Amino acid sequence: MTRVFLILFFVLVLPAASLGDAALGKEELAIGITQYPPTLNPGIDATSAKVYVLAMTRRPFTVYDASWNLVCMLCTTLPTIANGLAVPFDGPDGKHGIRLTYTIQPEARWGDGTPVTTADVLFTYEVGRHPLSGIGNAELYRRITGF
Repeated sequence: MTRVFLILFFVLVLPAASLGDAALGKEELAIGITQYPPTLNPGIDATSAKVYVLAMTRRPFTVYDASWNLVCMLCTTLPTIANGLAVPFDGPDGKHGIRLTYTIQPEARWGDGTPVTTADVLFTYEVGRHPLSGIGNAELYRRITGF
């Protein structure tokens, strides 16, 4: 059994590892994956292939940078309690929450040049909350109590 493993290692793994460095430039990244994204809709069909594609194309309001600090991507300022853009509140059901205010980057545009607006965010919120939308992360939208 050990002999078979060693033969497979030297025949399959070792050549592939040495070929990878020679075939790619230092500024290139190759990702091998055995599936094709079934859709690019970010709310449905969670697959590894789609996660890769959307991570390179989608621009959320906030992201974590290389040092794991939360930073604005589509917003102008991160909401915090100190700057008044994050305000704790008690809901009518007694649950605690935080009301966040984001300002969209003035340069934010869709692919056709149309500005990204609050109406776009509201549309996404309404679709996410609709019980028949099929959104994969519907719990996120149900937890948002108002807009």
